[in-house]
Amino acid sequence: MRPAKTAAICLCLAVVLGGSLACGQSRVAASDIADIAKLDRVIPRLPRGMSIAEVEQRLGPPRDVTELAEGDVRVLYRLWLLVFDPNLIIRQRFYKAGYWPPGRPFAALDRKIRELPLGTSIAATEAKLGKTEAWEIVDLKERENIWYGNGRWKLSFRNEALAGKKEY
Repeated sequence: MRPAKTAAICLCLAVVLGGSLACGQSRVAASDIADIAKLDRVIPRLPRGMSIAEVEQRLGPPRDVTELAEGDVRVLYRLWLLVFDPNLIIRQRFYKAGYWPPGRPFAALDRKIRELPLGTSIAATEAKLGKTEAWEIVDLKERENIWYGNGRWKLSFRNEALAGKKEY
């Protein structure tokens, strides 16, 4: 990705994340929870390369659509950000940093992540921990971040190798 394009996407992600977190602190209606649960089931299964029209056909109209200067299109469905260039390239779910569902144990996840040695590949990480809840691509295969535990852990990868682990 070009530096200007990367900066624009990061800026959009920051704006969306800030708005999503602010919204997450207010009361949420039962219908909103059902909508988010549906999106959480459907969006991760959307195949890469789908058009905006195909996604809208499956999910309905998005909450927001923004065309970036570089030609990418950012589409927002509640806590999900989808980026198209011109077809679907990124699906990202936002979580409040440190969020963990009440009553759900986290010691096993923490132990597995702490045991991961730096330099572990993304594929090996996913084999050990399962698929990630969210990811952030700064430069594809060069600088990527993935999240585990609904925002509890952020793993940073450089050149497809684990470069850092941060617990929130």
